[in-house]
Amino acid sequence: MSNPSLKEQIVHGRLFRGLEEVRAAVAAFVETYNREWLLEKNGYLSPLQARRRWLEATGAQTAV
Repeated sequence: MSNPSLKEQIVHGRLFRGLEEVRAAVAAFVETYNREWLLEKNGYLSPLQARRRWLEATGAQTAV
């Protein structure tokens, strides 16, 4: 089963009052997705956890 798309999660069925409201909804979705969604392809880690693990494993100096 695939993960629902951003459109399915925040856009479908909602009415927005303006572009700023859409931008805020997308930003909130992205933050939640990166922090909380556990993905099979990441070994059931969130994207943020997977990136941190990758950075530690490679010794990369990029901040998360």
